[in-house]
Amino acid sequence: MLKKIILIFLIIKSNNLLSTSNVIPFYHIKLMKWGLIDTITNKTISKPTYNKIYNFRKGFAWFKFENNEGILNEFGQELLRINNGHIYFYDNFIVVKSSKYYHALNYNLDTIIPPLYKSLFNKGSYFFAKKNDKWGVLDFNNNIIIPFEYEYLEFWIFEKTEYFSKNIKAKKDGKWGLINLNNEIIIPFENNEFFNGIFENKNDGKNQGITKFKGENNKYGCIDSTGKTVIQPIYDEIEFNENLFKVKKNDLWGLINHDSKIIIDVKHEWPPSINNGIITIYENLKITLYDSIGTKLNNQKYDYVGNRKDNFILVKYENKYNFINHQGIEQFKSSFQNAFSFENNWASILFNDKAYIINMQGVMICVD
Repeated sequence: MLKKIILIFLIIKSNNLLSTSNVIPFYHIKLMKWGLIDTITNKTISKPTYNKIYNFRKGFAWFKFENNEGILNEFGQELLRINNGHIYFYDNFIVVKSSKYYHALNYNLDTIIPPLYKSLFNKGSYFFAKKNDKWGVLDFNNNIIIPFEYEYLEFWIFEKTEYFSKNIKAKKDGKWGLINLNNEIIIPFENNEFFNGIFENKNDGKNQGITKFKGENNKYGCIDSTGKTVIQPIYDEIEFNENLFKVKKNDLWGLINHDSKIIIDVKHEWPPSINNGIITIYENLKITLYDSIGTKLNNQKYDYVGNRKDNFILVKYENKYNFINHQGIEQFKSSFQNAFSFENNWASILFNDKAYIINMQGVMICVD
């Protein structure tokens, strides 16, 4: 049973705004369960009994309870619960897998794609679907755009969802090629390997597709959508990550940009990771943070760094937790015994042996 909610204010170095959504999922850091709380009335809408609740989207939230997944509304009512299935939220649709097949709902929970497909996912204005072990593409009205004749299909450009290539990476008879949405062949099905591309934001505001290729020396480089080599094939591996390129050479990793300019020196045992513009480097069991141009955020070496969410980054050092902004500045003067990353402008913390949620202005609500 939750005790009476107590508000505590911390002095912090930030002027971020409160979330406009009243009802949010919260994680009870001691019970290790999720519930719903109204942050205006301080009323618990759903007690923390769920394994996970994700943020609300258009009035609905995904939940997991033991082997079940489902959908909650902001009143804590379960609108859908399926056993041993899966639910996937997209911007305009919800994809549901129950028993053997997938189907799609709109946000009125009306079925728009019937349960006929062994796999189904939404990309832009289309659904990629698998039926009778072959892939095709559907529109929102279940009309077939690309016939079900391919071993696999996906948009060639995939990393930035606001930009979709009109070309589709396709596999047929064991070979890869490129087709368009009219099912016309752009690149013949002659390739044993065909790598996904990303969109590079150019200074002139235009976007250009880039993909990696393997040279005759069995090294990797990158070409743009015109076939021009933009990164020479000198690396043992190249991975795309947020408009930068993780590169491996002589068993060491670094970061470069599309002009081959070194952002992080190729000298690290582990590949850098990038999350919302923040670069994480692992060295000697410690973590150092950099911005997207390779400048250190601060001189601190951390034991743990969480994902950058709502512009705050969870960090741990000297067995204490705090949050920093994207400039590396700590946001709370008090540290915490335990903490989880922000979700929807609130984070779960353990402070003086009590469980709280805290927002970016330092307002704490005790949920113990």
